[in-house]
Amino acid sequence: MFEVDPRWTPSEVVANWFEVVWNQKHVEAIPHLFVGKASGVHPEDPGPAVQAEAFADAWRLFQSNIDDLRVELVDCLEIGKRGAARYRLTGIHRATRKPVEFEGAGFFTCSVGRIVDAWNLVDFLALAQQVDEGLGADAPVRVLAGKPLTPLVMA
Repeated sequence: MFEVDPRWTPSEVVANWFEVVWNQKHVEAIPHLFVGKASGVHPEDPGPAVQAEAFADAWRLFQSNIDDLRVELVDCLEIGKRGAARYRLTGIHRATRKPVEFEGAGFFTCSVGRIVDAWNLVDFLALAQQVDEGLGADAPVRVLAGKPLTPLVMA
């Protein structure tokens, strides 16, 4: 069982989140460290805020499609019970065997050693461009201009 220290600062909560949940792959720690809602976590529909169980589904999607997934906490700032973090994800895309590296940022609120609210922005486009060579660097401009993109092939 994973133990939470209610004295942890927001930076300590987030550092433990990435290390225990993501790098050590302890999905069972999610409901111990995360008791609120988070948005921006699923590449298919990053908008809706989800609770721990749905977050675990997004976690499983990453873990089952990116081998050797590692999350590095690049920067973390805090003011009182709130904070912001920038993180980098690396690994090997399972279907293509291509190395991937992409970043994300999150804004969060913590209480008694747990995340109670989080909003994430993950660069899913960078991930897609590394996996699908047909999706060029001009993809964002093409989308804004209403031009079609080459379909992303998911294995």
